[in-house]
Amino acid sequence: MIPPPPTALPPNVVAVIVDVRGSTEKITKREFQHALAQAVAAQGRGLAPKPGHGGYGKLKDTAIGELLDSVWIKGQAGEMGLGVTSRQIREERRQLIKLAFKSRADYHRFLVEARYTLRDVRDRVEEQMLSTLIQERAVTGLSGPARQKAFSKFVAEYEQRWRARTVCAPEYVLDRCSNGSGS
Repeated sequence: MIPPPPTALPPNVVAVIVDVRGSTEKITKREFQHALAQAVAAQGRGLAPKPGHGGYGKLKDTAIGELLDSVWIKGQAGEMGLGVTSRQIREERRQLIKLAFKSRADYHRFLVEARYTLRDVRDRVEEQMLSTLIQERAVTGLSGPARQKAFSKFVAEYEQRWRARTVCAPEYVLDRCSNGSGS
């Protein structure tokens, strides 16, 4: 599949990634606004600055980058035949919460402060698990310098492959988009 031109994206779409498990994934402005709120919260800010002011560009790039990572990782895992079950995700999430928080109240306070939903946490845990599986598969059977070389090669090819499949709307372009400055 060939990505559409940036000007052909629907008005509510920030980016499209083609050929993800046989279909096209869309990142919507609503998803972007949610990710932007999380990026703002991660910096300890209350509200997002207006475009063109107070570090908005960096926050925008962080938010879009997080959204692209999610699609790219899930797409790559699918292409490699890797996956995790809902049960595995639940168990990993339970373990992470147990390690990171002293109480359920602390966990819920984190969710509010970070502007995370329970779905966000589930998705992040799944992405981390898939990322680990991808990394392990990329260097299976290798050690030492050969392992590092294979991993570096995999990362470069991964970024090139997924970048070529990604088109961002003009006001949301970053270098990870095929229409970005690294074109």
